[in-house]
Amino acid sequence: MSLILIVSVIIRLAAMSLSIVLLRRIKDWRMGFLTVMFGLMALRQILTLLTDKKSWSIAVTDHATELPGLMVSVMAFLAVFSLEHIITERKSAMEEVLERRDENTKLAIIANERVELQNWINTFDTFVGKFNPDGIGIIFNEAPIKAGGLISKDIVGKYLPDTKWWSHSKIERERIIECIERAKSGLSSRIETTFSVADGGQVPIIFNCQPVMDAYGKIKYITAEGKTIVEEVKLRDALQKEKEHLEKRVEERTSELVTANDSLKKEITERKQAQAHIQHLQRVLMAIRDVNQLIVHEKNLKKLLQGICDILNQTRDYKLVWIGLVNEDNMEVTAVAQSGFEDGYLKSITITWDDSVTGIGPTGTAIKTRKPCVMHNIAENPRFKPWGEEAARRGYGSSAAFPLIH
Repeated sequence: MSLILIVSVIIRLAAMSLSIVLLRRIKDWRMGFLTVMFGLMALRQILTLLTDKKSWSIAVTDHATELPGLMVSVMAFLAVFSLEHIITERKSAMEEVLERRDENTKLAIIANERVELQNWINTFDTFVGKFNPDGIGIIFNEAPIKAGGLISKDIVGKYLPDTKWWSHSKIERERIIECIERAKSGLSSRIETTFSVADGGQVPIIFNCQPVMDAYGKIKYITAEGKTIVEEVKLRDALQKEKEHLEKRVEERTSELVTANDSLKKEITERKQAQAHIQHLQRVLMAIRDVNQLIVHEKNLKKLLQGICDILNQTRDYKLVWIGLVNEDNMEVTAVAQSGFEDGYLKSITITWDDSVTGIGPTGTAIKTRKPCVMHNIAENPRFKPWGEEAARRGYGSSAAFPLIH
């Protein structure tokens, strides 16, 4: 038997086996053709061995004619082996390309989402910001940046308490730090503070800071929101000054009344009126405080409006307090919240803000003039005639309407 022929058969069988493995991996007809060719070449040499009876008696011969076949078998095996290596590398390269493409796609999606998020939060005129769990700025809306005379690089990537917004006061900066620390421990904070603006002044705000958790309870990031309360603070200060002024006046008048009994008799009444006025202002202050707290904490619009009606009704014990919404289409006013004795009054009447008889009452007048409108003795007031009978049955004597302008 020719040793060269046997080795050649073994190599071709090995090449055929390797090509079968590659065929299973790439499933290409050219690889299938190559596999069949190796099989036929190996079969031919096996048949040669089986039919050459003389070769079985010799372990090794000098059949030099089989040497080229052996070289072809070796080259074929090496070619298949190299092809397997090339296919493996190509597959790895393709997987790497796909991974990079997926990564680029994800980065593009993230970038697009970030732009959409920035555009969305820019619609807010209040302070809106997002921070990492350590309080480092990630994204903000434009309103507070412009108000502070800053640019994005002044706050993005910076620790919130270290920004120029709170550079005017060490105390306010410490309060913001406390809010961040509470958020890092999973707690929300809501405080009244001030932040610096471009002209060097300070603006009062309600500052809300809260953590956002993932599904495992770990803090993903921290959000902050600030709402300016300039008008509320002005009103509160004005009422406080008025209260102090009235209290001072009461004290001065009381001192004067001690010196003159006649004047005292004439002025016990004035003092009581002043005290009543102070009590009224105190109740107004309490009502404003309660309404402000309700606005800050209540997110449900229906509950918010109902709560405002309840607070105002309790302030002066009005018989009826109600809030209506203006309909631009039919120029009607629809009650959405009420407190006090009503007994179906709001459902039994029609109120408009046009020039008809139902639009010249206090509500329609307040809407058209955008100013408060008060009507006393409504039973005899012709402008209140469309509702006079229903109002009289419920004991209403006067009516006041105030436009809520947003």
